[in-house]
Amino acid sequence: MKAFELKVKDETLTLKWDMWAMQRFCELADMSLMGLLTLYDLNTLTLKQIMQMVKAAVESANEGREVTDRQAAAWIDEGGGIVDPKSPVLKFIKYMIEASTVKTTEKPEKPGTEKKKLAEPSFDDLIVLAVEAGLKIEEFWRLQWREFLLYRKGYEAKDRRLFMHFRFIGYMTYLDIMKHEKSRKTIDQWLPLDESEPEESGPTMTSEEFQTAQRKLYQIIKQRSGSNS
Repeated sequence: MKAFELKVKDETLTLKWDMWAMQRFCELADMSLMGLLTLYDLNTLTLKQIMQMVKAAVESANEGREVTDRQAAAWIDEGGGIVDPKSPVLKFIKYMIEASTVKTTEKPEKPGTEKKKLAEPSFDDLIVLAVEAGLKIEEFWRLQWREFLLYRKGYEAKDRRLFMHFRFIGYMTYLDIMKHEKSRKTIDQWLPLDESEPEESGPTMTSEEFQTAQRKLYQIIKQRSGSNS
């Protein structure tokens, strides 16, 4: 997402709402990260908080530039204020919200299940997640919140595909060892996923299905061994 431009009396300001700006705002407002993420509502934002957001966004987009409270307040007035629905300042707030929101499709919860209560994350916690996903710290600070969430989501999806791949290989090995046993487990019984409970009973592979899957697995291993040699 591009930086936001706000026309004021003597110049056109460049504002950027990235992780550095978010951290700077939390510092100015003496607020936690979770406090900020629950603040994106025009009904709860105060003029002082909007002023601090403008200040943080300008300093983020213009490295080394220091902005005073008086300057930020003047820019808000010159930029259209916060009363007119068409004000560019309100468009800036909309820009911040878009930079911080990811649309996801959540699975419906099973009846009787409760959401786990997670501890409030800090920026240090986010840096650890970013490094795990292969980001450099300086790259993390220049990401918008939305971009960071998408990057992390992509990393987790890749990690899950890798897990599912080795889960299948492990299950094929288990079936090979247990091929003469009648009570072979299904893959969900053998290694259940987080979102599924082990089944008490269920269909197992037939001898023909097992042999077909085993041949395919050996072909994959042979192809990969050949490409790595």
